[in-house]
Amino acid sequence: MNGNEEMDVVYHDTIDYINRALYQHNPLALAASLVTLGLAMYRTSLSHEEYDKMCFIIYDKRFKIKKI
Repeated sequence: MNGNEEMDVVYHDTIDYINRALYQHNPLALAASLVTLGLAMYRTSLSHEEYDKMCFIIYDKRFKIKKI
């Protein structure tokens, strides 16, 4: 499986989980947890410079994010 295929599988698995979790949890609490965990994973996996760059990329794309 190449990187794009893996990303698609992970994305769809995550969406499936979120759709199930929304029946049990407040959407804002769920979103806050996911964002915090995602940033923590970036912080753990990337150098300081790469992490800052990723945060800027996320911020710059904030208006392109679609609703689920």
